[in-house]
This record gives sequence, C-alpha cells and structure tokens, in this order.
Amino acid sequence: MILLDNGSVKFGGTISLIIIELKKIVLYFIVVFIVLSNGLFGQFDQQINRGDNLTFNKTFDFVVLADVPYESECDVKFEKLISRINVLNPSSVFFLGDYKSSKTPCDSNIDNKMLNYFNSFNSPLIYSPGDNEWTDCLDQRETTPGLFQIKRLKTIRSLFFKSDSSLGMNRILVNRESHLNGFEDFRENAFFITNQIAFASIHVVGSNNNLGMGEIKINEYNKRVVADSVWLDLSFKKAIVSNASALVICLHADMFYPDKGNTGFTRFLSQLRNLVSNCNMPILLINGDSHQFLIDKPLKNSMGGVFDNFTRVQVFGEKQVGAVGVHVDLNTRHIFSFYQIIINK
Repeated sequence: MILLDNGSVKFGGTISLIIIELKKIVLYFIVVFIVLSNGLFGQFDQQINRGDNLTFNKTFDFVVLADVPYESECDVKFEKLISRINVLNPSSVFFLGDYKSSKTPCDSNIDNKMLNYFNSFNSPLIYSPGDNEWTDCLDQRETTPGLFQIKRLKTIRSLFFKSDSSLGMNRILVNRESHLNGFEDFRENAFFITNQIAFASIHVVGSNNNLGMGEIKINEYNKRVVADSVWLDLSFKKAIVSNASALVICLHADMFYPDKGNTGFTRFLSQLRNLVSNCNMPILLINGDSHQFLIDKPLKNSMGGVFDNFTRVQVFGEKQVGAVGVHVDLNTRHIFSFYQIIINK
C-alpha cells in the first residue's frame, strides 16, 4: 500500500490497514491545530528575538546555493565559489541541501568534509537538508526498509544542528523548532529576523518529500509534515506581528515541477497558498533540487492567476557550480533583486 499525500491510497493491502493509516493522517492534522491553539506561538514568540541583528540596514545582500559539489571533481570549483562568496561578504548564506550526489556514499567522510566547507564561509551559514543526504541513501546490509534513512537523518541532525547557532565563521543565533514542545527532533527548522526581513528554513526535500511505502517512511513523513506545517504557520505569524517588510522561505525541494512525484508536497503548497493569499508582504521562496537557475511565479490562486506578492527563485546545481546573490533594498517596492555567481573553471 502507498499512502498518498492527498489522502488517497494505492491498494495493495487490506481494507483495515488502509483505514488505520488514514486515521493516522487525520490524527496528525488534528494535533497541528491543537498544539497551535495551546500556546506554541507563545513559546515561539518568547525565543524569537535571539536571531535579530542589533543594527539596521535598509540595503544588504544574502547568498543562496544548493546541490554542490556533486562529485569530488567539483571540489576545486566549490572552493573557488566559497572564496568568491567570502569576498562579497553577504549578511548570510543559505545552503539548501544535496551536498552530494545520489551516487556518492552516505557516510561520515562526506558529512565531515561538508561541515568543514560550511564552516569556511565567513558569513553565517544556514543549512537545510536535501534528499541526497538521507532519503535517497541505501545500505544493502540494512534489511528493514526505511531504517537506514532514519539513521542518516539522525546523523545529519546531530552533526549540523548541535546548537542554536548557525554554521560559518561568524555565527548568529537562530530560533529552532526543537524548542517547541512536541517538536524536539526538528532542529533543522530555523527562523530569524534581520534588517526587517524574516527568514525561515523548512525541511522539505525532493524525491517526493520522502513519501513512500512502509511504516517507517509513512511515520517519518507524517511527523515532519506536521512540524513543517507548524513552522510555516508560525513563521508567517511572527513576520506579520513583527512588521517585517518581507518573508524569505528557504527549502530544498522543487515542489512546482518535481520529476519524482508531487503528492508529498500537496499539503505544504495548499497551506502556503492560503497564507500568501492572506498577507500583503512580499514572500520569496528559494529552493534547490532541480539544478537550474530560475525566477518565476508558479504559485497559483483559486482563479489560476499568480500572486503578485509571491516569487520563487531556484538556484544552480550539479555541473553548474554557482550561487544566487539576493540584493535587498527596503527603499524599493519589490525589495528583492538577483544576480548570478558562477564558477566556470
């Protein structure tokens, strides 16, 4: 049986099993609204100022990259990219997952190598995991379906999210979802406000967001979907009550044109659509996953039109070793403009 994100099921098991799994889905989303009404925003609000800068600049830059270096032969280019970004000295850097290809072994060697790379950025670096780090990892010695992926996820969380600080040489404190009751595992979901711009990183990954067959995968997906839903909702609420000029959402998955299914993103996109439709501030969503630089407006309203206040940017990846620079100017109407940082050789 495959449990789909829209609540439907591909049959392959008994009716009783189907009913049980559907009840799990309903229960998880009842929990979302219960925990929100029981004071999660209060908890979030109390810790939220830890990531704020003491200074205020109406213009600044930040940089986003993902899906590099895919192979060891790209290491030299990646190191040049880091040097180029360090010269630019942006206020922050976001790495949106897939620091290895699906063919590269999932082990501590690559993990520690990338941790060292991340900490060589001068700017604070905020990392959000991709599917190649854990959901797509396989180990033939592990006979329980999905268990090795869960072990990989625990490794990623324990290595890259040890504290409330970002990575990089000049670190900042961020707000982590793990401080909220019931969401202690989700250290990777982060939020901070700087220079009147709110930033949220949310753990949504390619490969259909790890939605698939088997109890282990279904349970992992259900729990993370709830955590992501809560974090997305709180990020919008805090950005609004803080009078932020804009909200930037950073995640790995290309949810709009995925090549491996899209049912794992249905709920997130539905919630995002509702939140965007009810706010006036500019919303910028940045993702990796598809390895092609792109600026568009793929989120559609109920009439099939675009939201004027929503923009998606997709960054380079794989053979295109590069990053996207984002220039923020609070004196302008649209606030954000973009430029390419490409390493050709």
